[in-house]
Amino acid sequence: MVTKEEKRVVEVVDTVYVAVDGTRFKTESACLKYEEDYIRIQERAESIEINELYDTYPLDTNAQYISENHEYNWYKVSNEDDYNCLVEMYGDDVVRPKSYPDVICIENDIYYKPDMWSYLLSDMMESTIIFWKKQGYDVKFDKRLDY
Repeated sequence: MVTKEEKRVVEVVDTVYVAVDGTRFKTESACLKYEEDYIRIQERAESIEINELYDTYPLDTNAQYISENHEYNWYKVSNEDDYNCLVEMYGDDVVRPKSYPDVICIENDIYYKPDMWSYLLSDMMESTIIFWKKQGYDVKFDKRLDY
């Protein structure tokens, strides 16, 4: 008897389902469910987005990495549900408002989407007051009725 080794190449074809954001799934039903949730979250986020502020840099002392390669989306969060929508959309690093309503700016790196920073308008206002107070000025914010 003679023993021989034989090499065989076996080709395996897997079907994967790819959602609109590139997330991959093994089953069609899981992919469809994910896309439904994704679209629902995206529509909710769009409903609270402040389009007039799109791509406006945040005024914050911690905004060290302001870049033209980043995009800035602003959201008016009126309650915990609005905040949770942004957490679902952007992840757990979304800064939580101390109280509602507040405005959250989400900064994304256009080329590397996982990089995200968030800022609260209330913190920006507080930083502005502190800065100008140190310069000998009093700053007061008057809320416009049409906003």
